[in-house]
Amino acid sequence: SLITNYIKSLITDYIKSFITGYIKLFITDYIVIHNGLYKVIHNGLYKVIHNGLYKVIHNGLYK
Repeated sequence: SLITNYIKSLITDYIKSFITGYIKLFITDYIVIHNGLYKVIHNGLYKVIHNGLYKVIHNGLYK
């Protein structure tokens, strides 16, 4: 029973560490990807659209 308990604890520890590691990876990936993409897309699109439209509209109207 000692051996089976040891094996059970090993398996549960492995599963726990695997799950927590996977969750941590998933969370960090999620945060990195979302923050990164969010910033890139929003900053990029925001700048392009706003600068572009702003320039086009203002230059067009004021010239």
